[in-house]
Amino acid sequence: MRFITADIINSMNDIDSQTDQFEKTWNQRMDSLQDNFDEIRERLPENVVYFYEHHTLLGCPVFCRANNYKTEEYFFVIGKQSDNQILYISYDMPYQPELDLFSGMGFSSEEPAVWLYDEFHLKKDFYEHHIIFSDGNSYVIPFRSFYLRTTKWFDE
Repeated sequence: MRFITADIINSMNDIDSQTDQFEKTWNQRMDSLQDNFDEIRERLPENVVYFYEHHTLLGCPVFCRANNYKTEEYFFVIGKQSDNQILYISYDMPYQPELDLFSGMGFSSEEPAVWLYDEFHLKKDFYEHHIIFSDGNSYVIPFRSFYLRTTKWFDE
């Protein structure tokens, strides 16, 4: 993640770090994240722009994270209970995603994972979706196409 990094997530969860400087840094990073999206918006696939503008997933439960991107239909299944929706996210990936695991007070594997932050980036021949979850798992997903399917929240 370029803008919302593990260090700022850990700082956010440290009472002693909650200073005016932290708030200033946080606001700068959020502004930079939005500026980056505004800059690349017209070069992103339309469904990525729709996802970014209509789906804030902060705190949404993670029901599935695929282990093998070549054999599984959906890479992520995320619950968005506030909108009564389940989101199924998949990608056409040119190669395996990069995975990382972060630790610190901002991350815990004791509770079920939730979606924290994500950002999109342009590369020469593809796009990247960077995602970080509350359990410290972080993904950098290279993709050529992005697919989003939504359904009603279970059994509805």
